[in-house]
Amino acid sequence: MSTKYIAQNLRYLCERRQSVSLVCRQLGFNRQQFGRYLVGDNRPSIYNLTRICQYFNITIDDIVLPPAKFQLRLAQSSTDLPSSPLPADLVNELLKISNASSGTLDNYVGHYFRYHYAFAFPGYIFRSFLAVEKRGKYYYTKHIERIPRNNAPTGTPLIIKYNGIMLEANSRFFLIERETLSQHVITETIYAPLHRTGGYLTGIGCSLSSSIDNHPTAARSVLEFIGVKTDLRKALKSCGIFKPDSNAINPYIVSMVDNQNKRKDFTIKAHYG
Repeated sequence: MSTKYIAQNLRYLCERRQSVSLVCRQLGFNRQQFGRYLVGDNRPSIYNLTRICQYFNITIDDIVLPPAKFQLRLAQSSTDLPSSPLPADLVNELLKISNASSGTLDNYVGHYFRYHYAFAFPGYIFRSFLAVEKRGKYYYTKHIERIPRNNAPTGTPLIIKYNGIMLEANSRFFLIERETLSQHVITETIYAPLHRTGGYLTGIGCSLSSSIDNHPTAARSVLEFIGVKTDLRKALKSCGIFKPDSNAINPYIVSMVDNQNKRKDFTIKAHYG
């Protein structure tokens, strides 16, 4: 087995990634040692070469090919489904998309009331608390659903918490959350600013119903800005589930989360005023 093309092919693979440093971190390789592989001063052991090939989803037979044949082999395989996913790369690509955005999310850091029809309590609207904060380059969320005892159809208090991350692309905000207790429920919501009525973001959220069948469920969602910093305890006291005609929620918000398809569209769309 000839190994004279490994360095050139390895450089080509790394050029297709975010950075050589990231590749080293994810592989657990020393950056200086890996650099010697790239320039051809050293050749990786069979063990390390196997790890490198598994990382890039190729075989050892691939990486020793002449560069032209190697690149053709990659081009052919790129149309196939990969045999193993690279979740770290996917996450980095998503975060890179958000980092390359206009920075609009800076204007939406703060606290919100979140409204949508409750999946587990038919006919009731949830008002919950959502905090959006920036840490480093990224935007994180904390979401708390609270139902006081006297506000719950079941007669028992309920508190559910979610942690999430918010990404921006094409002036839309993509919120991905995980429920903190069971960690088995993921919620995804896409929001858009409603410029004609300041203070609101409208969107569509998807999750699982809380019933035993766990049906995938979608509903219109609204965020109402309540301040950059608020009294959390006071805000949570306002949270709960409410009948749409109870006058506890602004009628305009009630209309925005109405899931009826009054326009006779074939899909459910966010309210846009």
